[in-house]
Amino acid sequence: MVLDLCTGTAGVAMQTARTNQCRVVGVDLSPKMLSRAQQNLSRNGLTSQVPLVMGRAENLSFADGCFDAAYVTFLLRYVDDPESTMREVIRVLKPGGRLLSLEFGVPPNPIARVLWHVYTRGALPLAGALVSRGWRDVGAFLGPSISHLSESYPEDKLRELWLRLGILDVRVKHLSLGGAVVMWGTKVG
Repeated sequence: MVLDLCTGTAGVAMQTARTNQCRVVGVDLSPKMLSRAQQNLSRNGLTSQVPLVMGRAENLSFADGCFDAAYVTFLLRYVDDPESTMREVIRVLKPGGRLLSLEFGVPPNPIARVLWHVYTRGALPLAGALVSRGWRDVGAFLGPSISHLSESYPEDKLRELWLRLGILDVRVKHLSLGGAVVMWGTKVG
C-alpha cells in the first residue's frame, strides 16, 4: 500500500495505482481538491483502488509502519515545521519502505536562476491575473514560497534531515535545470 500526501486532484495517485497495480491512499487537506480527486477517480474507475482521506501531513491518522511506500508532492512549502512533518511521514512507513519527495527548487546555475526569478516573480503573476484575481495570487505566492523553502531547507540540509530521521541511501535528481527536485531513499530496517 502506498501513501500519496498532498494528493490534490489524484493525478499521481492514479498513475501510481495503474502502473504498479497497487492500492494508493490519497491524503489532502483541501475539501475542494478531494472533491476533484473523487471525480477524477470515478471517471477513471479507480475509486476502490485509490481511497481518499482528508488530513494533515503533520498529524496522520495511520498506524506506525503501515505503508510500503510514501511520496510527497510539493508539501514542504505548506507546513510550519518540515522536520516534524517528515518525521510523521516516516513514522507511517514500514521498515524497508521507500520515501519519495518532489518539490520545486531554485536553479543553481546563475543564468537559469535569473530566468527562473523573472518567470516566477513576473510571468506567473501576470499570467494568473489574466485568468482571475485568485490565480494572480497563486502566481505571486509560488516564487517566494519556493525561494523560502530553498533558503530554509537547502538540499544538503534536507538530505541530512532524512538521514537523521532514518532514511538511508538518500538520492537526489534535479529536473528542469533545478526547478524541480526529486529526493528518494529507504527507511532503516
